[in-house]
Amino acid sequence: MNELSDSAFSELHQIELLALKHTCVCLCAFEIIDADQTPAWQSLIPLPPEKAGVPQKFTYQSSRLALQAAIRHFQQDFRGELRLEKYHFLTNVPDLCLSLSHTVADLKASASRCYLGGAIAGKLTEVFCVGIDCEWIDRPFRSGVEKFYINQDDISPKTALNESLLLWSLKEAAFKAIT
Repeated sequence: MNELSDSAFSELHQIELLALKHTCVCLCAFEIIDADQTPAWQSLIPLPPEKAGVPQKFTYQSSRLALQAAIRHFQQDFRGELRLEKYHFLTNVPDLCLSLSHTVADLKASASRCYLGGAIAGKLTEVFCVGIDCEWIDRPFRSGVEKFYINQDDISPKTALNESLLLWSLKEAAFKAIT
């Protein structure tokens, strides 16, 4: 697997790492103005044939870039393929459990799209499971959709939209961790 070059990093808006004792969280965000452009980092995350050419290819790649960074927290020399097994494990890194998330937002001001990928990895000797969910804070919600994921005991009628979104993300991450 190739290294992230300086030119590849310059195309990424952000690659953040939060390293804890037994887990590591990484977020990777980037903006694509022209969907036909080929970012320098794109060759680092080969697309499986079923993902090539589909609109979600950049979200797929953003979560895998984040996962690579999280794995490298535990294994600095990791250069292997990302072969996921049952959504929580890598066949070639058996001592880690993981979770992935990705999302996309249209940026109206610049007529571009911004992609966000997240990954969390944890040492199986220390954690049983992990879960992550990434959402844009201004994500639009259809009216009434809260009834599908919010128990009335969880919130009051005055709960702000971003508190509903936080509850959504917490429940999504917890669900990913236990499934």
